[in-house]
Amino acid sequence: MNKRLARRIDHKAAKARRKVAIHCYSGPNGSGKSAAMVLDGMAAVRAGLPILSTVRVLDFLDPRPCDAWSCDCDKTDPARHLAAYEGWIPFRCWQDLLDFQGPGEVWMDEVTGVANSNDWASMPSVIGDRLMQLRRSELVVRWTSPSFDNGNKKLRQVTQAVTVCRGMASKRVKGHAWGQNRFFMWLTFDARLMDEFSNEAKRLKAYIRQFVWKPVSFAAYDTFESVLRLDDTVWGGTCLRCGGKVAQPRCTCPHEPPAGDPVVVALPAVFEPPELRDPDPVCLQLMSELAVLSASRLPSAA
Repeated sequence: MNKRLARRIDHKAAKARRKVAIHCYSGPNGSGKSAAMVLDGMAAVRAGLPILSTVRVLDFLDPRPCDAWSCDCDKTDPARHLAAYEGWIPFRCWQDLLDFQGPGEVWMDEVTGVANSNDWASMPSVIGDRLMQLRRSELVVRWTSPSFDNGNKKLRQVTQAVTVCRGMASKRVKGHAWGQNRFFMWLTFDARLMDEFSNEAKRLKAYIRQFVWKPVSFAAYDTFESVLRLDDTVWGGTCLRCGGKVAQPRCTCPHEPPAGDPVVVALPAVFEPPELRDPDPVCLQLMSELAVLSASRLPSAA
């Protein structure tokens, strides 16, 4: 890596933001929130750490056309997308997060497709528990959203900082309807001081400021490429295809008691024999004789 690229990755503002383990980047389309997230995560890519991400991470240390045969792109097209970083793990479902082990980083770009604030059922409780214990898993989480309050409540509660992004100096890109901003302003606030970020941002003071011209992170991801969504259905919620309700799948895992623990079986306090609807005459005669015999053996009253 050349020194100029290393200096831009290790900018003092980026190094300060990397101290935050759970970070939100908010702003409208084209504001550079994804660029800020990727810039802060480029140090992890340089270190060779695995990245679980909904955005395709490029190998900026060795830029080249995609050469992975597992990718369905046209290998004969010289204008195909660039090769992905070897440590990139596509984030497609919540189970990927449960299986992902640190040290590493989790990038959730455009969180409205991952953990929207309105999709309460889209984040299972086990995922909320995992978010609460990220420090024990040695995981860093970075997520972007048009607004901080768009994220799921469980995700917002553990977020430590919010970087508000603004983009300027747009330039048209050939083949794309949207232009690409080149100058960005990134202001970082303490998320714990805000109840509703959109209303309180103007009265808070940013503790990290950075002004960037053409971020180097543009080389680590494709800003015009679509990001991944988590499945096609919301867990226990609404189907994204037809709008119908999705039933939670029945558990098929074996649930056996731990070895050595006693197995307690609940029994009724009083055993009541079933009622004889059609009694057998022979049985009735036998029961009558037994009753007479039992009465004759009882001690007589004095």
